[in-house]
Amino acid sequence: MVDLLMNFSHTQCVAICAVLVPANLAATVQSLWMVGLQRSKMQIQLMTSMGCLYAIIMMLHVVSWFVIGVVMVQTFILLGLGLTCLSINLWAIARPHQLRAILTTLYYRLLPLWKPSIPSTH
Repeated sequence: MVDLLMNFSHTQCVAICAVLVPANLAATVQSLWMVGLQRSKMQIQLMTSMGCLYAIIMMLHVVSWFVIGVVMVQTFILLGLGLTCLSINLWAIARPHQLRAILTTLYYRLLPLWKPSIPSTH
């Protein structure tokens, strides 16, 4: 069974990454969005659970490459992405109020930097 999963992971690497990278990013951004909008605990836990699942699957995929000795920049980037997404989702589950405070602070600090250009009518 393990050999079958390893073989699948290696033969379908591009397809797996093409699905998991956007899924990880989308689920993590949605988790942050739900925390920022103060959604219910159940909604946050559902989204963060999906984000954690995607991150864990990606990290297992990367580990399957490490097992056979493939150590490349891409494996470290994917592992870093998986760890970052997993950490953010676990943070959203464990301390949503703390994460919301940080998101609010970032929002109000970055908002003044974004000024849409208004064409002059001279």
